[in-house]
Amino acid sequence: MTELLSTLLLAIVLGMDAFSMAMALGFQSFRIHAVKASMVVGLFHMFMPLVGIGIGHGLANVYSLDAVHCIAGVILIWIGFQMMRSSRKSKEKPIVKLHGIGLCLFAFIVSLDSFSIGISLGILGAETVAVIFVFGITSAVLTWAGLKFATLTRRRIGSWSELLGGMILLLYGLNTFRSLFMGL
Repeated sequence: MTELLSTLLLAIVLGMDAFSMAMALGFQSFRIHAVKASMVVGLFHMFMPLVGIGIGHGLANVYSLDAVHCIAGVILIWIGFQMMRSSRKSKEKPIVKLHGIGLCLFAFIVSLDSFSIGISLGILGAETVAVIFVFGITSAVLTWAGLKFATLTRRRIGSWSELLGGMILLLYGLNTFRSLFMGL
């Protein structure tokens, strides 16, 4: 139960990028098919961590458990810092439209973090099916919510949610090191 809750929390953190970018795109005047966009983002959030988990499993088989836990912690901390840093930068309105190649590009960009997290989860031996299912559904729901509720909220909430997401990933990474040193 604890692992599923942790996976869900991590999926929400990763979905915050999709949520904030979807909200920013939702403020633009062109028509967006929210369900289609959400499904594509969800599929990318399933595929990218799946590839990352495969790479992570490979690393775990080559290196010692302590080494791979350090790698996982560093990846999580790095992504957390990147998300926190990017949340504080001023952002222009996105110019991509959510159809065709623009939709695929959007889905790829917001799922890159899922790939890196997938590597860490593969190193740590996470349950692959549960991870990709929870990541895909959560990101699809958050993308849909971001698109649908963009007109009801202010744009600044996107950067605050990304900052919070970065802080949570940073704490996950630090916790990896804490558990490593607690075993000494």
